[in-house]
Amino acid sequence: MSVGGAPAFTELDCALLGQFAGGTQTRDLTEDQVSGIADLRTRLRAAATSVADQLSVDWRPFKSDVNRPSISGHVAKLLWSCAYPSASPHKSFGLQVALIVQPSGVELCFCLGSGASQSKSAHTRDELGREFARVHERMQTAPRGVVEDVTERLGSDWSFRKKWLMPAGAGEFRTFEEWLRSAGASSEGGASISRYLTPEEVDGAAPAFVDDLVRLTRAVRPLVDWVYPDDRTDIQTAGLGAADLAVEPDESGRIPPGFRRDLFDVAVAELKRERLEHGDLHQVACRQLAAWIEQRDTLTDDALWAGLRDRFLPFGYVEIDGNRYGANSPTPLNEAELRAAEQAGRVTAHGNLHWTGLARAVGRERDDVPAIRAAIDWILDETSPFDVRIAALVGGDRHVRGFAIAVWTGFYAMVRDWGQPAVNATVHGAYEKLGWPLVEDGPAAGVAEVRARGELLLAESGLPSLSDIDWVYWRVLDMGSTDTPTKQAGIGLITAEPPESLNWMDASAVPGVLRSVAAGAGLWFESWVLEDLYLALRTKPFLILTGLSGTGKTKVALALQDLLTDKDTRAFVSVRPDWVDGKGLLGFHNLLTDTFVMTDTTRLLLDAEAEFKARGRDARPYILLLDEMNLARVEHYLADYLSVLESRRVTPDGQVTDEQIVLHTMGSNLPTSGDGRAVPPTVGLAPNVYLIGTVNIDETTHPFSRKVLDRANVVELFDVDLTKSGVDGSTGNAAAERRKTRDHFARGGRFVDLTEPSLDTPWLTELVAVNAVLARDRLHFGYRVRNEILAFVEQAGDGGLLGEGEDARRVALDVQLLQKVLPKLAGSRERLERPLRGLLAVCLTPGARRNDRAGLLADDPEQLFTRMEAIAGGDGWSAVEQIQAATGDAPELIDGEDEEVADATENVAQAESPGLPAARAMVRSGPWPLRTDELRYPRTARKIARMLLQLRDEGYASFFE
Repeated sequence: MSVGGAPAFTELDCALLGQFAGGTQTRDLTEDQVSGIADLRTRLRAAATSVADQLSVDWRPFKSDVNRPSISGHVAKLLWSCAYPSASPHKSFGLQVALIVQPSGVELCFCLGSGASQSKSAHTRDELGREFARVHERMQTAPRGVVEDVTERLGSDWSFRKKWLMPAGAGEFRTFEEWLRSAGASSEGGASISRYLTPEEVDGAAPAFVDDLVRLTRAVRPLVDWVYPDDRTDIQTAGLGAADLAVEPDESGRIPPGFRRDLFDVAVAELKRERLEHGDLHQVACRQLAAWIEQRDTLTDDALWAGLRDRFLPFGYVEIDGNRYGANSPTPLNEAELRAAEQAGRVTAHGNLHWTGLARAVGRERDDVPAIRAAIDWILDETSPFDVRIAALVGGDRHVRGFAIAVWTGFYAMVRDWGQPAVNATVHGAYEKLGWPLVEDGPAAGVAEVRARGELLLAESGLPSLSDIDWVYWRVLDMGSTDTPTKQAGIGLITAEPPESLNWMDASAVPGVLRSVAAGAGLWFESWVLEDLYLALRTKPFLILTGLSGTGKTKVALALQDLLTDKDTRAFVSVRPDWVDGKGLLGFHNLLTDTFVMTDTTRLLLDAEAEFKARGRDARPYILLLDEMNLARVEHYLADYLSVLESRRVTPDGQVTDEQIVLHTMGSNLPTSGDGRAVPPTVGLAPNVYLIGTVNIDETTHPFSRKVLDRANVVELFDVDLTKSGVDGSTGNAAAERRKTRDHFARGGRFVDLTEPSLDTPWLTELVAVNAVLARDRLHFGYRVRNEILAFVEQAGDGGLLGEGEDARRVALDVQLLQKVLPKLAGSRERLERPLRGLLAVCLTPGARRNDRAGLLADDPEQLFTRMEAIAGGDGWSAVEQIQAATGDAPELIDGEDEEVADATENVAQAESPGLPAARAMVRSGPWPLRTDELRYPRTARKIARMLLQLRDEGYASFFE
């Protein structure tokens, strides 16, 4: 109902809500009650929209909202709508004007939100909490002119209340000034300036509600403008709590006004707490490094090089009386205890506890150690100014290839007790995040600027040395906040680019971190399995884990989530067997309540998209884990996700674009049924989103289509070694190692790599051979699979992942054939026997393929499978070795070979061209014995043997068992 174009309300609206005062359940509503609630809610929305529209015309942008008619399955006892400034990131954490209908009447009010959020994201709750505190502070500090202006505008028609919804006459203040000071000083919300109407008064006054709310909001305009300055409006739309615009350095030598003291103070407090609990472990490593480097004249070049590697590459811990202590060790160890142990000679530092860039440089094989020795002598020679020494080392006649300013400033700082600060990517990034970007021009100027700023921050913090300020930089950069520094550039906001010198391509820490994470989760896998999982997800952000129940599929997926994400950037979703479309995964529009039913998946996608837009290359990875994903048909509930996954493209300027996942068909955002956030009609699949699915194969699950398998890496976990325990020897990881692993995984913020890999590689020839075998039966693959396999192979070997050099790439192609090609093979003996025999031939070395050797091997699938179990049972954990480990005995060979024949198969000379390692096979009349050196791709061959055995025994075979 409306009067003169404005929505009208009556006494009957109050009476309607009075029916539900006893806690009526939604399912018990009559048709008339459902219709009445929907009509009332429509009029409330129209009123709030009208208020927001009128205020937006000649003042500032306003938004509108209306509450849900049901709460936890019960009908709400009151309904309200509100309008609030767009500069506020959330209606409940700022100022708003509201119309509230309840059984006792109607309340019109200007108020402070409740300050409550149902968001499951700790990050979002923290950001909103900071915003609420800022609003309180602005209210409390409103100048006298604002108070007097609002007092005059309001007149005497309004009551100043401690909180809305309170009975009339209770909790009132005499003046606006008293109300404002109380509202600002309290940490709570709800303070209101209200007018009340009884149900009997509602009918005559209803048409004036919109006009009254508009006049009320205009009366408090000076306060709204004070709380939300004009320069905040656009910033708030860029993300919750976005940082102030980056400020220029203060020429007076003081810390500038725009400096992010909130971030800095938190980092300092955390560091002080850690020092009290754990002592300064890093300084122990520095002192021992300094003592060792003083002896450099007595060391040979080899010993000097080995010492640098030993002292920087381990990254790790100090050992006291056989006990390990790391930067994040839970064991208490205060500074006094640490000093006493060090003076007694009981402390040994293992590796550098702080990243300086030197570890990256010494991690490579070099032949210029004399030049490095001369450079060390030069940087430690105090007879010339430090700035001059740095300039000569970075770009002058003392320069050493691969050793940049981060190396030499960090090295000097650690050896010379931090008489000068380190200058590296962390320092640059921290100052960007603190809103005070460095503006130095050249190495010498950079050193001087960082030193001057470090001394200012040192005095500000109360910390004892520049070493501590360097640790503060680390903490600031590692803080989980969307407060990414921004730069004004034409239109809009552009996120600051991270320094290229972060060297995200360095994967040297990854293998060790993966082993430690798996061990800490109580899992044991061969190293190549863990590295394979990591590279598979990094190459294609869709990973499926299948295999034997109880091998740790879910646990290893959770361990990957824990390593690569934060608590608010991951989601665990159990797939339900009744999912026949995307509603269970992505949510849906509830037409009864006119709200969107949010799911953890939708929340993750929206958060990932918002963070990527706000932070760019500083965004974090988001990982969705679908447990038991084939309990329902994946092609049905995941169809939209898979389509958008393949629509992503790279534009000429390097941006990633994709289609959108449709969430609902309304033209505007919908409020949610859960946490009060508004859900847009569509959401994109941001580059920082990854999906892991776990599957079991039994009578309760569904098979996968080629559409799904083409888009994923399928890793099978069938191998177990009952003699191994993941807990044995497990160690923690230094924060620097985990940070380095995350940076490598995310490609320094570039995330997915959609560029086409180079076709100038010998491994393409191998793929052509594989496809030729499969093409006869129309089982071959296309360009997508080719590109993804080659991209995976290109990454192998970096940092020791899957081995070194060409051997690593051969292993990578082996596991990709296993994960990208074989999973799509399923069928009868007539359908699969020929392609499997052909693939087995590809798995042999060229010299072992003569005389149709592959065909002869396939003719005896029992012995082939048994022999492959012994050869490729996981690179060192075959059944034979497990029995030996458990019993201490040396059992007979599984395939029946005698020891003399087995010994004769060892150490066969290699006879293949570079890049294609293989062995020269001995001419023989039969296929046996099959030797390890005759297998080019043993893991793929092992699975083929298993499938051939299935064909023989059952007449049908599939990769999934």
